[in-house]
Amino acid sequence: MASLPARIKQMQKLHGDAIGSSSTPTQYNQHVQNAANQNSHPNEESWRAFGNDNEAGRLLAKLYGGQYKPQISYPTIKKKKKGPMHTAGWHPTGKANNADPRRTHVNKSKALSVNVPKFEKKSPYTFAPVDFIPKRRAADDCRQAIDDAEMRQSAYRPLNMNAYSAEAEKDRLSEVFTHKGGRALPNELTHPVGPVPSEVRQRAAEQRRIDEARAVRRARLNGGVDPLAKPYAPAHVDERSHKDKLFDQIYSEVKDRRDHQEAMEAAGGGKDTRQKTAADISSRLSKLSTLDPGRAAEVIVELYGDNK
Repeated sequence: MASLPARIKQMQKLHGDAIGSSSTPTQYNQHVQNAANQNSHPNEESWRAFGNDNEAGRLLAKLYGGQYKPQISYPTIKKKKKGPMHTAGWHPTGKANNADPRRTHVNKSKALSVNVPKFEKKSPYTFAPVDFIPKRRAADDCRQAIDDAEMRQSAYRPLNMNAYSAEAEKDRLSEVFTHKGGRALPNELTHPVGPVPSEVRQRAAEQRRIDEARAVRRARLNGGVDPLAKPYAPAHVDERSHKDKLFDQIYSEVKDRRDHQEAMEAAGGGKDTRQKTAADISSRLSKLSTLDPGRAAEVIVELYGDNK
């Protein structure tokens, strides 16, 4: 050991390695083998193979041996003693059943027993018995209420708003697209360009309004009579009964079917419609006989002669 350098001696003191020690490699291997045979799980106790005579063994013993547990002295927890709990009442000062100075304590029975002067309440209105007799409103009051209502109705003017999605606006656009031409189709496939029906109706209504205003003005200047007014002509009233009107309608249908069949016979195609036309005419003649047998007989003679 004396021949070793000073640096190696210092390392030997620090680590305690096998430099110059009495342990041999054979003894070290034997020690590792014995430790492996003693443990059923060599991986868990492998750290014991290093022993305690070197730095690595001592570090592994600290990590896995559990023999160097730190001793920590924790301070004792100090607990405050709790005083008695308050049972009832207001107790910010720590006393129970003490008076609360924040509230006013009034003896109601004593306060109500105090004699105070009482005064009778007087109404600010004075009524006489005649005021309670029901009566009708005066004529001036009624007229004033009526005038006020008429003024409100005539003076009211709603806002001028155009409804873009209303049915009237849709109809107007449909008329414009139909009668005002366009560029989507050729000219020969579109209607002739002209005024739309709604414009025609508006112009006619405006013309009637102007004519009526002029008639009123002429009548005012001529003593209440319009010199250009047309004489009243009563409308023609159809005095026929409902049965006669129905008879004429069915008779016209019979004549139409007969004329149609004659045209088909002249064209050479009467065979296809002859049976159907005869059935239609026969059913309608039966209805005519039900409505008016006398006139029905005249119709049959007119259509078929004496052969029917």
